[in-house]
Amino acid sequence: MNIKNTIRWMLVILASGLVSCGMFKENFAPRNIAKEYASASSIFRPNHKIWIKDTTESILQTYLRPDEILFATGQDGNEYAEIRISILLYSNLQHTIQIDSVQKIVSLTRSEMKSRWIYFAIPFRTPSESIFYVKIVTQDVLRNAVHEFTEIVDNVPEINKNTVLLTTGNPFLNAGGVVTSTDSVLLTFSDIIKANKRVKLAYFDDEIPLSPPPFNVYEPKDLVLVPKSVAQFSSDSLYSLLLRKKGMYQLLSDTAKVEGYCMFNFGDNYPEFKTPEELLEPLRYLISKNEYKQLKSSSNPKIGIDSLWLSFSNEPDKAREQIRVYYNRAKLANIYFSSITQGWRTDRGMIYIVFGAPTSVQVFEDKEVWAYGSRLTARNLEFEFYRIDNPFSNNHFILKRKLGYKTFYYKALESWRSGIVFQQAK
Repeated sequence: MNIKNTIRWMLVILASGLVSCGMFKENFAPRNIAKEYASASSIFRPNHKIWIKDTTESILQTYLRPDEILFATGQDGNEYAEIRISILLYSNLQHTIQIDSVQKIVSLTRSEMKSRWIYFAIPFRTPSESIFYVKIVTQDVLRNAVHEFTEIVDNVPEINKNTVLLTTGNPFLNAGGVVTSTDSVLLTFSDIIKANKRVKLAYFDDEIPLSPPPFNVYEPKDLVLVPKSVAQFSSDSLYSLLLRKKGMYQLLSDTAKVEGYCMFNFGDNYPEFKTPEELLEPLRYLISKNEYKQLKSSSNPKIGIDSLWLSFSNEPDKAREQIRVYYNRAKLANIYFSSITQGWRTDRGMIYIVFGAPTSVQVFEDKEVWAYGSRLTARNLEFEFYRIDNPFSNNHFILKRKLGYKTFYYKALESWRSGIVFQQAK
């Protein structure tokens, strides 16, 4: 097709926007969501998806991993677990005006489980608000472990993340709209979208720049994303797709708008790192450009990467621990911060990987403030990330960069390259 004749989808990131984003109402009460970004391997992480079925009913779909839940043996010899899920609906992000609430308690028996996933579908009344906020509290009762998650829901008769239900063989990826090249993608549209509505499927293969160091103060350039190809479908016949190419796929319901529902093919191993090529990329935060080029051009990059980690300490045990922690952080960055690119490549992903999980995460209307350590001590370190509006993801944040971060950043790099896992003081 002739790209020049297509609509240009534009994502513009402006430095001046970082100033205006700092204006908040005085009565806004920020929330601390540090637990949502926890790095402990033992915590359980439910996968949630909210789908607006129609004007009266919405459905929360929740997937849990059995190995993250505590089962206890009962008197009959069977293993049991108990999960409590609370759905709290609000009309504002501050969670001060509650619309409705639903709670479900489910007892599970391990012998009855036939899948590597535990699945719940919990219906609730669709609010009348065009935008509402859903806080989901999932509790493993026996372990007394709690996971909290808040989603902004778009209740409008257009294609978006809440009016399109994506189903593949890997539900862990579904909530984020992530697919792999081998997935058969099933799409189900909400009834609030008119039947037989023509929709477009645009494909983008743009390479989003890797986040520079936090002290690299610069004027962000406009980022223009132009679709590589565009196809048309009907909303009542778009059932099975194969999205084999890596990149971003966007469904749009109106040619005059650029908002829609995005699906991402980040590679078949996402969110993990398994191939030598995948293992090399996150190392770019720790190594020089010359080291990166040498490893990338190596005839056996896996040996080169292992040798690099070992060279930091010359102790195999330390190297193994560094590798475990570093790539676990990169994996969690993918889970938490993926937007128009993989989470490890974003500003929040960079800070999370290099400095570790923050002590607190204060959420405002259009920014997150990460703090390491106590504000009462001189060891406190804060990062401000501002949400950038764009038609592809509401999870895209840009760091407010400062020259003062340079000392902290090089201290972290020195620790990593000395064979010591770095965690900023908590």
